[in-house]
Amino acid sequence: MLVHLSSYDESNYGHIKFISSLVSQTDKPIMYRINSLSTTAVFSYTTDEDYMKVVTDEDIELTYTFHECRLIDNMDLVNDLNTLLSGALVGESLPLTLSVAYNDNGLLCFEGDRDFRIIDASHRVRLLFGLYNSSFPLISTDNVIEVQSAPICGLDNILYLTSKYDNVCITNADKGKEEILSIAYKVNELIVQGFPINSKLPGLWNFVNSSQMNHLEFELVDFQFNPVVLHSPLHITLEIQQFQNQLNDNIKIITQ
Repeated sequence: MLVHLSSYDESNYGHIKFISSLVSQTDKPIMYRINSLSTTAVFSYTTDEDYMKVVTDEDIELTYTFHECRLIDNMDLVNDLNTLLSGALVGESLPLTLSVAYNDNGLLCFEGDRDFRIIDASHRVRLLFGLYNSSFPLISTDNVIEVQSAPICGLDNILYLTSKYDNVCITNADKGKEEILSIAYKVNELIVQGFPINSKLPGLWNFVNSSQMNHLEFELVDFQFNPVVLHSPLHITLEIQQFQNQLNDNIKIITQ
C-alpha cells in the first residue's frame, strides 16, 4: 500500500503526522519505507529566536539578537553576514564594534575594535558563522577570533527525517558525542535555497507494530539532527507492507 503525506502547518512545515486507522490492528510487525521526499528549499537561516552572546574586555555582556533571514548570497557571504550582525545589536553608543572577514585560509574570522569573547550562540548562528563544532568561550587574540570550520549556508546538503519508531542509528554528529537516534530517511541532494528538492531513492525498511504505524510523526532535521525551519510543504510517499517472515516462523521481531 502507498500512502502520500504532506505537512500542512504553516508554522512547522518540517513536521508530518500520520494518524490513520487504515492499518488493521495485528500483532504481526508491519514494515514501511519512505520511497520519495519532495519540497522546495526555502529555509530560515536565522529567526527571531537566534542569538550570539559576546563579552567585551571590560566584562560587558552583549546579546546579538537576530531576525528572520532567508536570503544569503554565498558569493557575497561576508557582506551578508556583516549586515546580519549590524542589525542584531542596535544602539547609539556600542561598547564593541564587531564584524567578520575572510582570513588567509579562506575561513571566517571575527574582528573587533577591542578584545572580546564569544560565550554562546544558537544553533543556526553557529552554522552560518562556522561555529558548529566550536567549544565556548572563544577568546580573541589581538581583537581577532579565527573560526576553524567553514560556514554552512546549504544545511551541508544533508537532511534527515527522524521519528520515534525507525531504524536505530548511532551518530557522533554532535561534536563527537555518541547519540542513538531513529532515522526514517536520509536526503542526499544538492540543496539550493529557492530550488526544488526531489529525493526519489527509497529508504531502508522500518519495522513497527500496527499501533505505532497508525501514529507516526516525522521531523525534518539537519546534519547535526536539529530541526530545520522550512517554509514550503513537505511531501513524502510511504510504502507499507505486512512483514512476511520467510526464514523461520519462530523468529520474533521485537519492535520499539
